[in-house]
Amino acid sequence: MKLTPKIVGIIGKRNEWYFYGDDLRPEEIRFSATKLLSDITVEACAHGIRMSAMCVGKGRGIAAVRIREKQYRIPCVVFGEKEFFLCMVISSNFHYGYDPSAYEDSDITKKHDAAGNGFDKAAKELLPVYRRHGIPVTWLIDPVTGFFKKEQLIRWHEAFGDDYGIMPTSNFFKNTDNYNTRHTQEETDEFFGKMKAMTEHHFPYYTQIAGIDQWVGSVGSHFVKSCEKYGIRGLWGLGYDHGTCDTSMYHRGCPWDVYKMDTENFRRPDPDSEIWGFQWTVRDILNTVHCPEGISGAAVFSTDADDIFFHNILQTEKEYYKRMLEEYKKNMEHNEYFVFLVHQEDHDTHHIQCNEYYEQFLDSVLPDEDITLATMQEITMWLDLKYGKGKHPSQMIAMEDILEDPSHVVFEDESYEVCGKIKQPKDWGRYQPIRAYYDEKIQAIYECGEDGKPKVFPYRVYDYRKEYPFAEEGEWPQEDYSGIREVKQSENEVIIISGKEYGSVPLLLEEKIRYCRIKEGENRIVISHT
Repeated sequence: MKLTPKIVGIIGKRNEWYFYGDDLRPEEIRFSATKLLSDITVEACAHGIRMSAMCVGKGRGIAAVRIREKQYRIPCVVFGEKEFFLCMVISSNFHYGYDPSAYEDSDITKKHDAAGNGFDKAAKELLPVYRRHGIPVTWLIDPVTGFFKKEQLIRWHEAFGDDYGIMPTSNFFKNTDNYNTRHTQEETDEFFGKMKAMTEHHFPYYTQIAGIDQWVGSVGSHFVKSCEKYGIRGLWGLGYDHGTCDTSMYHRGCPWDVYKMDTENFRRPDPDSEIWGFQWTVRDILNTVHCPEGISGAAVFSTDADDIFFHNILQTEKEYYKRMLEEYKKNMEHNEYFVFLVHQEDHDTHHIQCNEYYEQFLDSVLPDEDITLATMQEITMWLDLKYGKGKHPSQMIAMEDILEDPSHVVFEDESYEVCGKIKQPKDWGRYQPIRAYYDEKIQAIYECGEDGKPKVFPYRVYDYRKEYPFAEEGEWPQEDYSGIREVKQSENEVIIISGKEYGSVPLLLEEKIRYCRIKEGENRIVISHT
């Protein structure tokens, strides 16, 4: 028998959850509701029990469930229709080939911990920072971590709302093994299936969450299909704008926030998919897209404090994360959600200056009634309730440059041996604001002019409506608009001079996307002020 990991709902709506066990019967269930739920139903379904309730209160609680004389405590949370989520994730899995002996004197890892697991270090150094702010943590773990730490994780699940997700036992950059390219789909299914079964075995509740790190191939076509096969609904590990990094992470072209992944071409959204793709960690979109050369500015302008430390941002921009969060949060007026996900590996929590930076950031933004603390499991369940089959969200982000002094940023850092050099763009400096948009059809970036108003013609477009051949070690192609010779923009009209025809270009008119056919020659497009 496996319990639901959480009971998640939206205020004013019915939700449902499942207990799995072929021999479970409705009369064996005794459910003590919290004040968040009413009108509870229990019925038999395929492979177990389905329960349903009306969500009448917003917030967190604990539901007591008695099954066959055994008592369980299930965390319950009811969200609103619109949410700005803050999600803190810690990954803790073994890495074969990682030798921590060089760090023994500095107490970075346990001397006996030859595989490089740092769960205890994370629990000692970083977790207290999150606990002081009441943040439920998402733990991405492998079977070994699950075996040794199951009692702690179950206790934290009930007391603080922590959740676990599946992260396969991994390797290191010197012995990396990419399951998306070096193994068959069947081999990947077998590998991931064993990891899920062996990890889930340690807990009374199942998980719908998984994460794939870079040393076994990161999120790629094989792992996406394996997750679909084994009932995973939220998959962590996408690197926004990553051409490649850490020997894998071929993710360029995917959106910057959560989206339903096309299982045949994971970089683009698919409204009919049942798997939500989560970012590795949130990025500063504006500065990322202006640094496309090398491995991408995404590995510089991120909420991984190691990244900004290596590039001198942590040392010189004390409120960089606060400003990033505020830039995304100000857009909630016209968006239904944003997931501000911050991830850290357990073995990197020895960076005291990074932990302190996270603490300063959280101190500066919490508490805030407009920020909802949540785990990946909770967010995934909320997204499933919001966007059923055939539905997909969209986001429009207005963003200003959050760097106070770009001259402090250090590029081409030699210590970043795994990723390689990150090139400083020729026009590096303080940039004009942008508008960034994605849905199931496109992803588009629009720069603003000197007057601060967004330009009509896009700076960069990924067109998900098109069919491009899939390449595992590739990217979603950026649209080539090199035939556009001139764009003249006035208050009431846009004139586009083009040397070739373009079928359907996403123009930004009055802060809304409008698809226009651009013919060869002069094109006049009227701006309707409504």
